[in-house]
Amino acid sequence: MTPAQMLEMARQVLTGDDLHVGGNRSVVAAVLARRALEGTLDEFWDTHLPGMAACSSRVQLITLPFYLGDKDLAAEACYAWSALSASCHHAVNALPVSPNEMTHLVAIVQAVIDSGP
Repeated sequence: MTPAQMLEMARQVLTGDDLHVGGNRSVVAAVLARRALEGTLDEFWDTHLPGMAACSSRVQLITLPFYLGDKDLAAEACYAWSALSASCHHAVNALPVSPNEMTHLVAIVQAVIDSGP
């Protein structure tokens, strides 16, 4: 499954009332969106610097502004990955990410995919 397809699934989870995802929609969408972002980064590093594939996502995101060419988009990608990761590891006593915030995070991931890194 491509990153774009995973991101589309995240959108469907957020908006599809007929889907039975068995939990909080925001958490399910966060897992899909984060994986879409990580898949996009995998493709980017395979093309630009294959050795980065062995590094953690956090290290890849720290390095991204030096290779992407768009420092603002790289910063947004880092923010989105952090927020999505926090949502994926949702604590019982914490509020889930709102649908509006999740929609914003999905839009950031879409911008990274669209940039064709």
